[in-house]
This record gives sequence, C-alpha cells and structure tokens, in this order.
Amino acid sequence: MISPLLADAKSAHHAGDLERAIAGYRAVLDDGPDAATSNLLAIALDGSGRADEAEVVLAQTHEMEPGLPEPAINLARLRLRRGAADDALPPLRCAGGAGSTEALILLFEVAYAAGLHGDVLSSGRQLAATGNLQVEQAERLGEISFRIGAKDASSILENASRRFPESARLHLLMAHHLGQQGAYAPAVAVFRRSQCLFPADLDAVFNAARILDLVGENKTASRECGRALVIAPGWPKAHAAFALARFAGGEKDAAIAGHRCALLLDPADAMEWNDRGVMLKEVGTVDGADLAYGRARVISPELLPAIKNHAALLFDMTDMEAAADAFDHALRIAPDDAGLAMKRAMTFPTIVRSEAEIDAIRADIEHRMQAIKCSGLAIADPLKEVGRPNFYLAYHGRNDRDLQSLIAETYLTLCPALGFVAPHCRTPKPRSGGKLRIGFLSKFFYDHSVKFISEGIIRNLDPALFEVHLISTMVEEDVDIFPPGQGPAVYTRIEEDLFQAQQDIAALELDILVFGDIGMEPLSYYLGFARFAPVQCVMQGHPVTTGLPHMDYFVCSALQEIDGAEAHYTEMPIRVKDIPLCYPELPEVADKPLSAFGLPQDRTLYFCPQTLFKFHPDFDAILKGILEGDPNGILVLLKDRQETRNRQLEERLSETLGALTKRIHWVGRMPKLDYYALLKNSAVMLDTTHFCGGNTTIQALGLGIPPVTLPADYVRGRMTVGWLKAIDVTEMVADTAEDYVRITLACGTDPAWRAEVVAKIEARKHELFENQACVQELEAFFPAAYAAALRGERLRWISGRHVPL
Repeated sequence: MISPLLADAKSAHHAGDLERAIAGYRAVLDDGPDAATSNLLAIALDGSGRADEAEVVLAQTHEMEPGLPEPAINLARLRLRRGAADDALPPLRCAGGAGSTEALILLFEVAYAAGLHGDVLSSGRQLAATGNLQVEQAERLGEISFRIGAKDASSILENASRRFPESARLHLLMAHHLGQQGAYAPAVAVFRRSQCLFPADLDAVFNAARILDLVGENKTASRECGRALVIAPGWPKAHAAFALARFAGGEKDAAIAGHRCALLLDPADAMEWNDRGVMLKEVGTVDGADLAYGRARVISPELLPAIKNHAALLFDMTDMEAAADAFDHALRIAPDDAGLAMKRAMTFPTIVRSEAEIDAIRADIEHRMQAIKCSGLAIADPLKEVGRPNFYLAYHGRNDRDLQSLIAETYLTLCPALGFVAPHCRTPKPRSGGKLRIGFLSKFFYDHSVKFISEGIIRNLDPALFEVHLISTMVEEDVDIFPPGQGPAVYTRIEEDLFQAQQDIAALELDILVFGDIGMEPLSYYLGFARFAPVQCVMQGHPVTTGLPHMDYFVCSALQEIDGAEAHYTEMPIRVKDIPLCYPELPEVADKPLSAFGLPQDRTLYFCPQTLFKFHPDFDAILKGILEGDPNGILVLLKDRQETRNRQLEERLSETLGALTKRIHWVGRMPKLDYYALLKNSAVMLDTTHFCGGNTTIQALGLGIPPVTLPADYVRGRMTVGWLKAIDVTEMVADTAEDYVRITLACGTDPAWRAEVVAKIEARKHELFENQACVQELEAFFPAAYAAALRGERLRWISGRHVPL
C-alpha cells in the first residue's frame, strides 16, 4: 500500500506543485532508499530546472539498482541533453540488457548517431528478435552490418528484407552484400527488385552495372549506365559506372579519362577515388593510384576497401612502413580478417640496415604467425585473401627452415583445403610399363631466370622414359621452352583459380611433379601445399626451403651444398654431381664503349648487377673496401623498378660509405644484349653476400668475366661457388670479406693476374652450357625416387646414388 506521504507528494507533482512534491519525495526517502521514489524525485527536480541535482539522484539510483530501466533511461536522457553521449551509453546498455525496449531503441539511435557500430548491432539484434525494430532502424542495422562485414550480415539483411519487403533500401543493401560475397547473379536479381520498388534508385542501377562488369557482361553494364544517364545526366555515379564498364571492356585509357567526369561532379565520393586507384594501378600508373587511394582515405578514413587497396599498393611500391601502417589501420576495422593479418605479418622492409633489424623482423613474424595460428580464424581462399608468397625472407642470410614451416603450418590451420591430396596419390600403385608421367610447373616459362634454369632439363629428358607435361598459366603459344615445331607431350594451362587448378593438375595423374620455383609468386606457393604426385620436387628458381609438408625433394648440387645441408630444408636435398641445370648458350654480343651507358671511359668498372634487396648490410663494408682500395674504380649498380627501394639503399650507402658514394653510378634496366655489353666492360662482377647471383653468374662466366664470391652457408649464397668449382676457377672464391676485397682489387688493378683468371674461364666455360650430365643423372634419380615413394621412403641422393644416413 502506498504511504500517505508518498501519495501526497505524487498528488502535488500531478498538480504542478513541484517544490512540495520534491519535499515529499525527500521525506519518503528519509525512511530508506527506494529506486522508484528516487526516479520520481529526479523527474520533479528536472522539471523545476535543477537538472544537475536530478542527474546526481539518478546516478545514485542507477548505481544502487543498475537493472532498473526507468532511472537508467532518465539518467541517459539527462546526459544526452547536456551533450554527454558517451556518459549516456552505460546506463542504456544496462537497461537494454535487462530487456527494456525503450532503452534499446534509445541506445540504437544514440549509437548510430555516434558511429558506435558494436552498440548499433547489439541493440538492433535484440530489437529485431523481439519484433520491435522499425523499418528505418532495420535499414540502418542492415547498413552497418554490411559496411563493417558483420558475421551475421546475411541473416540480418535476409530477415529484415522478409519483414519489410517494400523497403528498396534493404533490398539494395542485400544486393551489395551478395555482390561482395561473389554471388553475382543473385545480386543482380536483388538490385532489379530494388529498382522495381524505387525506379529512380540510381544507386541500384549503378551497382547492378558494376556487378555486370565483374562477370564480363560489359555491354549490358553499358546499357545500365545509359539508363542511369537518361534518368539523371548529371549524376556522377552514372558517369563512374560507364567508365568502369569501358575499363572492363578494354577501353582503359578512355575509361580513366571519362572517370574524371564523375569526380568533377562529386569530388567528395571516396569510393570513386578508390575505384580510380584500382584502374590506375592496373595500367601501371602507381603514383596516380597512390594519390587516388590517399584521397579516398582522407575523405572517408574508415573506408576499408580503400585502406586495403592502398596497403597492397604501398607494399608493391616497397614503402613497407606506410604499407604496415595501412594494414594495421585495416585490422583495427576488421580484426577478424585472417587474410589481412597474414599480409601484415609479411610486410617488412626489404632494404634492411643491420643484423639487429633482421632479428626484430623475424621475431615479429614468428610472434604474429603464432598468434594467427592460435586465433581460431579461417581463410577460404588464400590466393584471393592473401595472394603473397614468403619471398623476401630468403634475403636475411638465415636458416629459414623453422620460420617457413611455421608459416606453412599457419596456412594449413587457416585453410585445411590447401593440403589437398589427388585421388591417385592416396594409395599410389606402380605404373604398369610405359613411361613415367612427369610434370613441370611454373608461371615463368618465358624470358625469365626460372625458364633458363629449367628449360634444358625439360627439353632433354629422354622421351622413351618420360611423358613430359608442362603446366603454366600462360597461353601455350607464349611458352618458350622447346624449339619451333617441338613441344611437351601434354600442355595444361591452369587459371589463377587455386582450387580449380588443384583439380586440373590432379586430373593429369602425374607420377612426378617438379616445381620450377616456389616462393616467386603466390599461385605456385599455394599449389605446393597439395599432393599431386607420389614424388614432388622443387628446383632452384627461388633457392630456399619451402616449408611445405608435401614437398619431397629440393634439387641442388654437391658442388654447392655444405655437409649437413639437410638441416636447412624441410625437403630432402638432391645433391646431383653437376650443377642442376642445362643452360643455353649465350648469343654473340657486340662491344660497346662505357660512354654508350653514360659512364666514364677511363675508369675501372666494378659491376654488381644484382637486385637491390640482395644487398645485405654486411655487403656495405666490402663495397667500401673496394672503392677505398682503387681510387680509379667506379661501382655500377642497377636501379630497381621501385624508386622507394633505390632511395632506401642510397640512404643506407650514404651512411656506411660516406663520400665514396660519389663513385657509385646507377644505370637503368636495359635490353639483354646491352646488359651483356656493359658486363663485358667490367673488370669483375661482384657477387652479393648471403644471396648470390644465379643467372648473372653464369652469364658473366659465359662472357669471360670473372665473378668474385664469398660463399654463405645456404645454397642461395653458394650458387656461384658451385659454377667456379665446376670449371676449377676457385681463385675467385673468397674466404672472408677482406679476401673478397683483395680478389676484386686484383682483378681491377693487376691486369696480368686477371688475364690468367680469364684464360682459365675461357678454356672451360663451354662445360657450363648445354651440359647433359645433370639431365642424365636426373633421368636416373626420378625413377628411383618414384620407386622409393611407392615404398613410403625418400632417397638421400648424392652425386648419382642413394647414400643412406
């Protein structure tokens, strides 16, 4: 029963006598706390203009009974009135959690206005579950769930569309979501439904055209754009969609020019700046793409597609610090995106300044990989979601086996489908008579280093013993392995579709599969996780262990490897007696003076034609010793395609070499015959430490130019020493950095000594080219490895035979 005192206070409150009501409520509360009375007191205080006192009373009441809706809602309203939205949220969350529809509605509106997506989703889900979500709120909830990629975005949009079937906006959002998920045909159908509900909805027309572009229906897309331009000729998105349709149809320059119309009409459209960045990147205008993505991010700092695209571009531009910042930004928005996390883990400087920096980079990768591996996240398609091999790790001069294995384990945890096993490999059976079916896989069967190291082996395998299959993404006519009129027994072209490629390769039922490279590009790396043949090998296209559990052998040479090399590999290294390649003869090369390359004619040329990410910090002291030891010498380096990398190495060399950098001459990339002509002018070719030359070394030897090398522990730093051993020119092999400088200066300043070395090279260099010995040894190895695989064994092959441990 209500007390007389409280009844009198309420009567006064209803009559508008607020002071008497306040006094009465206080008198009631003197007998003990009561949340309902305190709530009434606060209402009266607020009505009398004492909002501050009312807030204090309500705050105390809420603290006493946090689950009571009315005081919590009133407290939130007072705080909102004074502009303290952040302070209003906690009581609304409490009341909403207690099931108050009024609190949930208010929380939804406040959170939406403040951009607090988590609160919008949580309150919106509760309102939807209880049937209290109105159409405008459903549209907002759908928008947020789609925009941030909520896991339940599909169910939110489907349920809302069913409840409010007349909402064009919900159908539009659903269509966007379907398009984002790759369900293009349903997306176009839902866009059409949205247009039926709202015929003037240019957004639906525009986005339907975009999706039609994606599926290759460029003419239909253009018609959609024409419709939009008829409805609204000044509408920027219609111009943008028309430009995208033309771009997809191959009119790239005209499309980019036409796209300006959209941005002139609406320069504040962040998504259009993002799209412009995509187009400019595709045509190679990276600086313009960088500006476009940057503009998109200024306009809309949380626009995830622009951030992700910008991060990928910055990575390609080798601006790794900015790329890492962009990936970190993207991960703050989408923390559950495992593909983003993998990209971020492998984003680190490619021009490093010290061993300590290398230590820090590798420790960070290991930490990130362990965290991702244990995260419970998943990746559906690594090629699409990551699309990046572990290329730059190999240049640190460390044993990469454990780190490569950890990365592979992480991928398999995220995407078990990578470990596909072809049906014929599950219980392999001996091939009854006939030839062994051997496949060679690479994207680089053209004028590329991978082609040069593999073509002689592929071309010269005995056709009586082997049925040779070539597998590549290239059009068969562009493959440059066999002479005109000849070719493999079977050519299989695979698409840039990981799981379809798995099926296409499995269908070949190979006995042996040889990867020309793993780690140079993403498709072959991800394919390397699978088992397509009982025997799988990788050649020296990227000479570092793969870490992949289904890769059986790494093809190398006894002339290159050190004792105990097994510790460097997850594969078993095949140490053939000769260098494992059958290199083609070099063409005739005409002489050219140094002046033809913009270089001084009267100086001694020390040429290091290696890519700049091979320049380990240890190499700087060697370069300094050479330039100090020969005042007449100049150092010639090849510019990288990425200016960022050129600048980074120039800055490092300025610190380590000081004024000596004035004698460094940078030359741009040039046609191969010009490169050979410049190389012929060199006193010596400088081999980089830790990761030495491959093609560059054998090309130098073929031209009679001595290469100087300091062998490392790992095969990627021992390619040159292998060739020099093969022709017995070991005087060019240094024991220490100081010895490297001594040998180099002898070539540059002692003509008689250099002439002796060159004479030795000229006498035996022919042995390095079209060498059939390694082919014959591999012809013996492949059948033996196949027989061992059927027994469940791996061979330890050294110089022509199995050598058990």
